[in-house]
Amino acid sequence: MKTKQRIAVVLVLLMSLVISGCGPGQLFGPTLTPTPTPLTDEEFTEFAREVCNALETEITPLIGTIDFASGADAYRKAADALAALEITEQSAPQGTHLRSGLAELADSTDIVDKALTEALTKANFDTPVTVMFTIGGKVYAYSGMIFNMTWLEIEPDLILDWFATQELVREAAISLELEQCAIEW
Repeated sequence: MKTKQRIAVVLVLLMSLVISGCGPGQLFGPTLTPTPTPLTDEEFTEFAREVCNALETEITPLIGTIDFASGADAYRKAADALAALEITEQSAPQGTHLRSGLAELADSTDIVDKALTEALTKANFDTPVTVMFTIGGKVYAYSGMIFNMTWLEIEPDLILDWFATQELVREAAISLELEQCAIEW
């Protein structure tokens, strides 16, 4: 009788292991792989500092130029580098804002670049020009004397959206003490 009971116990144990999804060597269920703990804003800042320094290095030579395509590429590269950092909206709210803001700024800068190129072509500017943006979103260009300014036909909302995105990035960067990511262009 004892042999039958042992066989029954062994069979019940084997059935329970099969039902629980345990594999060989896993007596108490499948092992769980721990997920990485998301970074806090403070930890994010430490890892992001190098990315922001690189962004500042790429943007600084563009100040005073109309090379918006290179600026968009620099913002996109920084956003992609920050995307590798494990954060959530709860663990690092400002880090999340900075990362998404840089991605939005890259897209917005691309849009401004396209609109500016089209407007300059339409206005027959073919020499190096200086561009001036107003708070209201109007864009003026001139080559040579400032008194020879030409209003460029660019939708003001495009410029205002670009300004708003820059402000979002600036606020997040300042709160994280990463001013290098908010360099004024």
